[in-house]
Amino acid sequence: MLVGAGVAVQHALTLRAMAENYNHMGVLALIAFWGGCDSILKGIQAKQDH
Repeated sequence: MLVGAGVAVQHALTLRAMAENYNHMGVLALIAFWGGCDSILKGIQAKQDH
């Protein structure tokens, strides 16, 4: 998910440079970043519970 967020940010920056609408890619990047961080935190919590 974190890699996907990076790709979405890169694509959003490309769209911004071309003066296109890039808001949807920014939102996708934020959601992917949140999902990746959430997965990492769940993994850390699972290790601490065992």
